[in-house]
Amino acid sequence: MKASGNYYENMQAAKAADKLGKAIADALIEDTLAYFERAVHAGTRFDVWFRNFSERETYVIVDVIEQMNGFKDKHVRNESPGNFQLDVNYQGRKFDFKRELYRGLKAQGILFDTQQAKGNRFLLFKKGSDNPFGAININ
Repeated sequence: MKASGNYYENMQAAKAADKLGKAIADALIEDTLAYFERAVHAGTRFDVWFRNFSERETYVIVDVIEQMNGFKDKHVRNESPGNFQLDVNYQGRKFDFKRELYRGLKAQGILFDTQQAKGNRFLLFKKGSDNPFGAININ
């Protein structure tokens, strides 16, 4: 097969494409390494929604989470009476996070039911209360 144009122009284009491909591969590798370094040092981010809890229970829930073995950091957002959303950085597996949260809250007399959406999002509501997520598909 013969390419159009002269040999020099095709070689320059090939070299430029090769250089660009290598730069993109290097950037992807760096981004991937940075992601895993954050996971090791800062933990995995879990988005936890709490519904139908009293103000006292809200403070106890945050205390329990801060005392979890894999706890790294938190950010409370979307807070309203009885409801709040919490971003938790936790170093460990998703099931371990849920189990440790369950045990800690149970020890404090706070029971909840779980409705989980996709990924690292947990939707928790006070046991015995109406499930505010029942008719909603949160993705």
